[in-house]
Amino acid sequence: MDSLLLRAPAELFKGIRGFERGAQTAGKAKKDHADRISIEDLGEEILSGFTTQESADTAYDRLADVLSEQIERQAFENTTDILDVRYLHSLCRQVGFLRSMAKEENYTLPLQVNGELTAVNLTMIHKEGAESKATISLETEALGKNAAEFSFGKMGLTGCSISQERRAAEKLSGEAELFRQMLSEEEIQAGDIHFITEETLDPAGYALKAGSGKEKGQTDAALYRVARTYISFIRQISRKESE
Repeated sequence: MDSLLLRAPAELFKGIRGFERGAQTAGKAKKDHADRISIEDLGEEILSGFTTQESADTAYDRLADVLSEQIERQAFENTTDILDVRYLHSLCRQVGFLRSMAKEENYTLPLQVNGELTAVNLTMIHKEGAESKATISLETEALGKNAAEFSFGKMGLTGCSISQERRAAEKLSGEAELFRQMLSEEEIQAGDIHFITEETLDPAGYALKAGSGKEKGQTDAALYRVARTYISFIRQISRKESE
């Protein structure tokens, strides 16, 4: 059941955004609706908070609180024509699951890329005898399915970006210098970073496999900045591809 919940976060976020749009269409509680923060803005808020483990946890708690409040409000207001109680209960369970996963440094973020709401998974991994690493997985319309992992070694940051589509890997590889520049602005020294293709890539499955058997630990704050920078890099290249 846990894997099923983790594999469908984008549907959760889109479902809650549907509540927001339904309220706008119905024209109900306009002032109250205007005071609510959109799920897209929540995503930006949480991403900006990804600078340390503590700030990330605080930001994600706020996200989960607001999502839960919106689901509860929908249940009471019934701003849609058909209220599916079982559906709302399922959404509540998913929010609770995502909150518990975040406590283990496994975060799923609602982010907008070129007007498309998508779910980005970010996991910090600690295993005995190995360097801590950050993994990121997502899917965008412009670049398709993508996953990446990064860790720090003697030569600085090393990592690998994996795309399902060859054209996406080639595009990202061609923009590697931009990524290095973005890392430099975060005072992060980039070492060997590779861009490859894997036709069978499944971002959700990648996130589950990467987090298997991980242990608790204290993550270097720089890894959070790396993850945030990579996500910003993907969004920037996605915009370029759509122009």
